[in-house]
Amino acid sequence: MNSTFSTPKRWGKDATNDETYAHFGYKVKHEFGVGAGCWPNDGKTIMQNLRALPEILEQFSDPKKRIRVVFDYDPAFPRALFQIFELESSAVECSAAAISLATNSQPEGQET
Repeated sequence: MNSTFSTPKRWGKDATNDETYAHFGYKVKHEFGVGAGCWPNDGKTIMQNLRALPEILEQFSDPKKRIRVVFDYDPAFPRALFQIFELESSAVECSAAAISLATNSQPEGQET
């Protein structure tokens, strides 16, 4: 088993979504056609969400359309950033997939 994301870490404080985007070098966090989620680096959430990704993509994306999946991870940061970009026309399905993954892992009060 890969232990990259399986060891719980202790953080001094959690990071907001804005801090997470800034940490990974993004200036704009909400673009049309982009689904995104900030996943807690708690030792279980990241691997759970990555394991669920094939089913989510199959359910919410069109296999005939191109997408880009971006996963930013830093072991020294309390959150990972996951984004889905549809590279053609409407991105409602891709956004729904990322939001579905993010919603299941967001602490109460955190935005998606």
